Amino acid sequence: MDYQVIKEEDIIIAYMAMEEKHQHRYEHDKAHELLGQVLKDFYGEDMSTLNMQKEAHGKPHFVDSDICFNISHCRGMAACALSKQWKLGIDVENVRAFKENVAKRVMSDRELKELSKASEPELCFFRAWTYKESVVKLSGNGIREDLTQIDSVENAFAVSRYEITVDGKTYIISLAKEKNTVK
Repeated sequence: MDYQVIKEEDIIIAYMAMEEKHQHRYEHDKAHELLGQVLKDFYGEDMSTLNMQKEAHGKPHFVDSDICFNISHCRGMAACALSKQWKLGIDVENVRAFKENVAKRVMSDRELKELSKASEPELCFFRAWTYKESVVKLSGNGIREDLTQIDSVENAFAVSRYEITVDGKTYIISLAKEKNTVK
């Protein structure tokens, strides 16, 4: 399996390009394949031997391991993040056209102001979107939260952003992290 790695502190972020089928099951399976390979390559763990369960709102975790992880996928890209020291939330999106009514529903007033003056509005929108998505995935609450209250301009959360280009397409990976105090 061919994938790329970004190391941040004691966090491993892996991503790989995949066919652009835009079928949720295919993308989900590829993200899990990537997670399994990274677990084996960096931690010597076989994912099939780990007990994965979901928290109340669906965030998966390993019951019998101190490895925290999160996965994401979009059309053409799968990503995962793993760490023993940090709880994680990751999101990956390909930069593309977006609907203005969606931006108005999910962005704060400050973010909308930034968007209105952005020279590359698609990039601005997906920077904010992946920020928000990584934060709600970190919390385990998903998009049940009011996304307008999570302001990427204010940047109150520990979120790293990586912008990568694969086959001429730009992808944004945002990683939210919080020190893991449960051992």
